[in-house]
Order: sequence, then C-alpha cells, then structure tokens
Amino acid sequence: MRAAKVKPLVTIAVLTYKRPHLLPRALGSVARQTYKPLEVYVVDDATPGTENEEIVRSFKKKIPGLVYIKRPQHVGCNKNYLFCTEQAKGEFILWLCDDDEISPTFVEASVEVLLEHPEASFSAAYQELALYEKECTTFPESYMDDSWFRRALIFTITNGCGQEGWMRGLSWEYGVHRTEAWHEAIKRSLEKFPYWWPNRDVEAASDCLFLLEALLIGKVVPVTDKKTILTTYCNTEKEYTFPGGNAPGFIANQMDKLRGAIFWVNIYWINTKQVYLRGGLLYAIPFAALCCTILGYKLALSLFQQLDRRVRAILPS
Repeated sequence: MRAAKVKPLVTIAVLTYKRPHLLPRALGSVARQTYKPLEVYVVDDATPGTENEEIVRSFKKKIPGLVYIKRPQHVGCNKNYLFCTEQAKGEFILWLCDDDEISPTFVEASVEVLLEHPEASFSAAYQELALYEKECTTFPESYMDDSWFRRALIFTITNGCGQEGWMRGLSWEYGVHRTEAWHEAIKRSLEKFPYWWPNRDVEAASDCLFLLEALLIGKVVPVTDKKTILTTYCNTEKEYTFPGGNAPGFIANQMDKLRGAIFWVNIYWINTKQVYLRGGLLYAIPFAALCCTILGYKLALSLFQQLDRRVRAILPS
C-alpha cells in the first residue's frame, strides 16, 4: 500500500492590537479551515489588559495547538510581521489581521496552487473589501512571468496607477507565502530600505516594499477559485495613519499633504533601489523613468481632484 503523502505544515499568524472586539471573528475563520496541519499563534503587540488572552483561551478547543504570544512592549506592525516569520515552523505562512477573516478553503486552495508551482514564492487569492462590497476579478499574467523585471514593472504600474491589481483586488501580503522567502523579503526591506524623514516612523504601505522584494525572489500564483476569499473590513480603526491631508487645521493639513507627497517619492525611490540591487543600472534606469512617470500622474491627478472639488463648491448644485 502506498503511503499517504505528508502535507506541509502551514503557520497562521494572527496579529492583534487593541481590538479584542474583532479578534473572535478572525479566530473563528481560522477554526473553520479545511486544511491540516496548521500551526496557529496570536501575536499581541502589547495590548493593555488580559481580554485578548481570554479570547484566545476560549478558542483552544476549536483550534488545536493555538498559542498566544504577548509582546513585552509595543513595537508596531512591521516589526511584528518580521517576528511572525522568525517564529514560524511551517513551510508556508499566512498573516491574518484581527479585523479580517478568511473563507474555509483559503489555506487549502492556496497551498494546492503553491505545490503545483514550486517556482512561485507566494499565492494571491480574491479579496473582498467589505466596506465597498468590491472584489477583484482580474489577475495580470505578468506576475507569473519568468522575468523578475517584468514582474516588478507590472506590480509598479498596477500599484501606482490605481488599477485592479493588488491593493484593491488580490490579497497579496495576506496570501500564503513560502516562509523562507517571505522572511527574507521582509527582513531585507526593513533593514536596507528605511523611509526618509519626514516619513521615518510611518508604517503604512510597507507592503509596497515587502511585496516587490518577494516578486524579485519569485513568481506569484493566483488562486482562481472565487470561493477562496480574504474579507477585509476597511472601516475598522487602524493603528497607524497614512500621510496625505488628514490633519486638522489648514496649515497642518497642507503640511500633511506635503508629507504624503514626499512619502510616495520615498516609496518609488526605495523601489528603484530594490531593482538596482537586484539587476544593476541597466534595469534601474528604465524602472526609475517609469516611477517618475507614475509620480507625475499621481501629482496631476491630485491637482485635478483638488481643482474639481473647489469648482464644485463654488458652482450652484
């Protein structure tokens, strides 16, 4: 009799901070997963009190081997992401924030496509943005291209031009990753590519760096089953703020807009450095030209939107 093939261990890391009212939904979706074996741990970024620990304890029977880790001090989401990959024993790893949930077949379907494509570094399934009732229906084929440079180009175009591609469609950073490659991508990004002032302490959009680094390592394979979904609840309170004109008061608001503009220069400059370190000037120069074009597009679009709002405010309805 042929022995049954041993399935690879998958680590699910649930990250939480000051949102105990949301944690049961996330853990409930983990408990319903059809895939085994799983290693599941909740990483609490030093939330005051014991409510999170009590919630995790209530799921112990539903999720075998569930582990609760409370950081001794608050370190922020980026350092927590790295910590998760360092703790993981699974061949594959999946992040899950405390305000999200995954469908029952999410892990099973994701691992299946990764086993079929050993050259891929991670998988991307459908993402539903609950606040907007919107989901992705497209997947650029270039993400499965043999050329790392073409993968980098299409990622930068879909990210920068606001098309369906990653932030508003496929669950990229919350897909299932090969643990070793994902750890390398995050560690390298955090150590070698910090944001400049005045964005040094900003944690938003770090996935722009993590994901490009992962795409430089290997392909991403889509999970095309529409029943395999990550649901993101965009209306929940966030640990960090994104610069771009959110500060109260006119002067503070304008300074925040400037900070937001510099932030995107930060992102594309770092992306260019990532490409340069991977392929040298031959690849970095055309990539930088693309980034400058996208930044110009973003600036023109922002100015048009501001002008449009002013005109609408003046004209009678």
